[in-house]
Amino acid sequence: MKLFSIFAFTLLLWTGCSSGKLSPEEQDKYVRQGQDITKEVGMIMTSALTKSLNDGGVARAAQYCSYIAIPLVDTLAVRHGVQIRRTSTKLRNAKNDTPTERELAVLEQYARQKEAGKELQPLVEAIDPNTVAYYQPIFVQPMCLNCHGVEGETLTEDNYTIIKYMYPKDEATGYKIDDLRGIWSLTMPRESTE
Repeated sequence: MKLFSIFAFTLLLWTGCSSGKLSPEEQDKYVRQGQDITKEVGMIMTSALTKSLNDGGVARAAQYCSYIAIPLVDTLAVRHGVQIRRTSTKLRNAKNDTPTERELAVLEQYARQKEAGKELQPLVEAIDPNTVAYYQPIFVQPMCLNCHGVEGETLTEDNYTIIKYMYPKDEATGYKIDDLRGIWSLTMPRESTE
């Protein structure tokens, strides 16, 4: 029994060490990489969404988000060799957006920090020796209110009808500018430190 306990402790110690904490240099590197990727994806999505809104209002924008945004993000993820997700505690498309347990913990942490008036910063952590997770808050911008705003104020009844038609189980309304809408969640390969 004593031998088993020593083996179990050694295995636990090795497993904990093998995932390894990120060095300050790695932290900086993966934060920059995550910011660069989310900035590019965000700019492309915002540009396409703005065009959709201008061309056909919320009806066109909702179609873009429903049918084009996810494949676009997937294409960019492949190009960068990462996994890219957006998630929230208030879901629009539960099929694609439901947070993992860890993502939910990060969302709750960001919500507490925002409520306390703290500035929200990206977060990186080692998942295992070969993988890094990157999380970044997503804040509501003026354009977002067309589809995610407060019903009867920034979200018109007509637009809300379109949203409910496209997403019958929608929970993602009631937001105001600068509210925490959700997070970017990236899974990136970790380069060997050896």
